[in-house]
This record gives sequence, structure tokens and C-alpha cells, in this order.
Amino acid sequence: MDLYELYVPKILVIDDDQEMRRLLEDILTREGFHVTQAANGSEALRTIQEASYQVIILDKIMTDLSGIEILPEIKRLRPEAQVILITAFGDRETCVEAMGEGGDRLPCEAVRHVGPRSDGQKGSRAEDRRSVAIVQSEGIG
Repeated sequence: MDLYELYVPKILVIDDDQEMRRLLEDILTREGFHVTQAANGSEALRTIQEASYQVIILDKIMTDLSGIEILPEIKRLRPEAQVILITAFGDRETCVEAMGEGGDRLPCEAVRHVGPRSDGQKGSRAEDRRSVAIVQSEGIG
């Protein structure tokens, strides 16, 4: 293990939307984090069993297993990890549900996707809004 692996926080991005995974990886890598991607819940659980991560960014709605479904298993396998639940369909119930599945503190806020629109046009759309629920909010490292 080299010094890079010892001191650079590792982040796992779990989202079935490839564009969103790439966007998050690009941003986080530029900020100096080591980023790994998982395209669905099953792949994420395998990845989490093989390596530890300081932060896990988890989409709520995915094709195989939802983020809410795998959140308890993530917290069981990696209780020390911060989990950030993201969803395009966020509301107060999502925040409460996430907290009930292992969150310690839960500030919820809506954020706007600042990248290009998914249809390639200029401007922003309501569908490009994402909600972020911070399930555990300790320092990253």
C-alpha cells in the first residue's frame, strides 16, 4: 500500500445512471479523492465487501435494488462510512426513510444539477434537480 492509498479518502459512487456516475467521479477526482463506481445495488454490495470507503454516494432509485433497500446492509458492512443518498425524486419522506435505515443526523436540501441538460439543450430543467440526504455527517478525513 502506498502513501496515496493511506491518505486520500476513498469514495464509492453508486448510481444506475452512467452520466451521473461519470459527473460525480470527474468532480470528486479533480478535488483529489479516489473514486470507484458501481452501476447497481448488487455490484455496490460486492464492491463494499472488497474494500472500505470513507464516503458512499448512493442513488435512491436503481434498476435492481433501491438505495433504501441496500442502505442497512451498507451500514452493517461499513458502519464507519458516511452515506449520502441522492435522488431525482426527493421529498421529506425520503429523508425520514433514509434516517430510519441507519442515519445519525439528517439535514436535507434540494440542489440543482449544474451540468448540461440531459437532452443537450442549454438551461436547466426540473428533472435535473437532485435531492441530497446526508445520512451520516461526520468529517470525511
